[in-house]
Amino acid sequence: MSVFDAIDTRRTIRQYDQSFVPPKEHVKKIAEAAIKSPTGYNRQGVDLLVVTNKDIINNMNDKVFDALDEDAKNYFRTRKELGLEKFITCDAPVLYVLYANGKTDDVYARLDAGIMAESILLTATSLGYATMPIGTFMIGDLSEYGIPKDKVLLAIAMGKARAGIEIPPCDRNTKITYLE
Repeated sequence: MSVFDAIDTRRTIRQYDQSFVPPKEHVKKIAEAAIKSPTGYNRQGVDLLVVTNKDIINNMNDKVFDALDEDAKNYFRTRKELGLEKFITCDAPVLYVLYANGKTDDVYARLDAGIMAESILLTATSLGYATMPIGTFMIGDLSEYGIPKDKVLLAIAMGKARAGIEIPPCDRNTKITYLE
């Protein structure tokens, strides 16, 4: 799949096939693509935690959910309609957690994480997987997994899309201006 095809076909998916586990070599290939992403001043200020253990993913989901205020919890509870048990990670079998490692300031760490996230999203799409960026992860305390508190930038859930789900077209309303 070309990079243009990956950009055109990637969508946020919240329903994953629970019987499918991505091969380790694909999980690793996606992680390796992520760390090859460019970074501000080449400081490489973002590290990556790759989680494939369902119990750990579920525990992380619960920590993030518990840190939400009641309005946000109610919003995420609407995902129960999709048949989900875990409303933040959407029961995905793989989770990529991007976090600041202190090698650069917060502004560049966030920028680097965005670039790294796009590498994860497009590589996963090119391999036939569905993904979902999760900004909410930044409020969770994942220090028990070696990530310093308040350093999580975002997470990306990944897996195979559940068969039969409707994937709506993506309409963009972002303005492009050309100066010539």
